[in-house]
Amino acid sequence: MRQAHPDHSLTRTEWQLTSVVEPSRTWRPAPEVDAVLRFDGQGHFSATVCNHYSGLVRIDGNLLQVRRMFGTQMGCGEAKRAVEEAFLGVVDGEVRWAINGDELRLDKPDGRGLRFRVRDTIYPSRDLEPLLQGQRNGGDYQFGWQAADGRISLEWEWRDAPGKPWGFAGMTREPTWPVPGPDPLIAAAGDHRFVFGVVAAATARVVYQPPAGQPAVKLELFTVPGARTWQAFGGFVDRAGEGAVVITLDGHGRELGRSHRLPS
Repeated sequence: MRQAHPDHSLTRTEWQLTSVVEPSRTWRPAPEVDAVLRFDGQGHFSATVCNHYSGLVRIDGNLLQVRRMFGTQMGCGEAKRAVEEAFLGVVDGEVRWAINGDELRLDKPDGRGLRFRVRDTIYPSRDLEPLLQGQRNGGDYQFGWQAADGRISLEWEWRDAPGKPWGFAGMTREPTWPVPGPDPLIAAAGDHRFVFGVVAAATARVVYQPPAGQPAVKLELFTVPGARTWQAFGGFVDRAGEGAVVITLDGHGRELGRSHRLPS
């Protein structure tokens, strides 16, 4: 999904880093570095470079006041580390901002700066082949798959609203993985949950059974290219108490198996 921001608002837009400005030179990140910055318009920002960052920001005219930044601490390769160091050197304290045409410019008084463009997609992963994609209760989501190194990954991406940080969940399986039974994950989706995973190829129907006798919820089945012994499933469910299970059924409605009990 492309971003619908014809006026290129500072807030609620996914901004992708295109170049780093230093006092003596300007350089571009390596192609594999997908650095993104966003502001939610409610006093917060978040970013993905190599690590994930978030913090508080006050927009005061053409100045940003950035404070209380927190981030993950993953190890980064040389290309990503160079971009991350440049990013952290600019997105800190008082920063001057301006939008010139399609470009967001962030500048420090000492000549350091960053240049961004509106990202061509709102979704974090460009390589994901979508199975489900859209909007729900003001948020955006994508559920899909991708293959790499002989394995297949199922991935879930969600944000509560434009400008908010993205959340992720996923699993990776071999194409011929012998599915012992329903293999689900439960992920955040605003006030609801998204349940997804893999089931045996012979499965005809999948349901999510909440605890305490609540009505079952039918989940959707998906054929994933390259998966020979299993198929994917997924669907939205209400936030329920701990103890729900996923149940698989054959074409006659007979139970094939049930999962471990899921957290709330």
